[in-house]
Amino acid sequence: MTFGAFHGQLRPLVDAAWKNHAGLMGVSVSDREQKDAFYRDHLWACCRLKSTKQASQRQYYDLLDWFAKETGATLSMREAAPPSQDLPHPRIPSWSAAQSGVFWKLAQSARHAAAQRAGEVEAGTLEAWAQTRLESALGRPVLVCGDWLLGSETAGFDEVMAVLAVDAADMYWIEQTEASGERRLLWQLDRFLADLSWLEGKEVCWKYVRGIYAQSNSKKTLPERLEDCPSPKLFLVLAMLDTQIRHLCDGFNIRPCWCPTRPPADPLELLTWRFYHSPSPGHVRGPDGRLLQPQHEQKGAA
Repeated sequence: MTFGAFHGQLRPLVDAAWKNHAGLMGVSVSDREQKDAFYRDHLWACCRLKSTKQASQRQYYDLLDWFAKETGATLSMREAAPPSQDLPHPRIPSWSAAQSGVFWKLAQSARHAAAQRAGEVEAGTLEAWAQTRLESALGRPVLVCGDWLLGSETAGFDEVMAVLAVDAADMYWIEQTEASGERRLLWQLDRFLADLSWLEGKEVCWKYVRGIYAQSNSKKTLPERLEDCPSPKLFLVLAMLDTQIRHLCDGFNIRPCWCPTRPPADPLELLTWRFYHSPSPGHVRGPDGRLLQPQHEQKGAA
């Protein structure tokens, strides 16, 4: 999706979401300053972006889904989007057009490589080959009533692409799918550390995590470097940090959804979130409610 096409879909969604929000909160729809603050808050809450110029293709769809839900829509933009006329093969429900495109491209490479290894001529359609190959690898039907059921745009996409990447000997997709789970864990860890930095009033890092882990597991330690921490242990670390965040929130008598990366969907709760994180341009309040110095001078507060 081009940047222009993305904004062509995003703008009306933002307008509708703002009107919905303004009606619930009793503020003027024509208040441009409030609308801009609303937009910036949600842009940061969804993807932690300050501008859509920094958004990736996947974040385009994340933002469209986010603002569509703010209008009251219950159907994902991916599911609602009509099949792309540019795709030579069927669109995969719940995946973006870009994901469907690279899937079929990799499937073609995998089919060609499999035929070469077997010394056979490629016969039949690519769709029929992909169905047979994936059902064999995944152990479940992938084509039901004409719809390709390949899972979500994250875990499902990675699972399917991993199968085809090995068949095609495509090192790029082998590396991408192998690291995808770890990348999502690190993304979540980054968000937890941002929340903890705000709650602690200082920037926290992996050293802080190791300290908490050592306190709760006296006989076990974490690696000195985050890069050396295996994914299974990282799952345990995230659960531990979530507990720590809730413990600190209890100490301040605030809700976890008031942390910087956890803005609530409820409009009234969102007002409280903005009290802490958008009290005035360039400023932020600490968890005790006190106004801190401008954000660009903050090291710990988000």
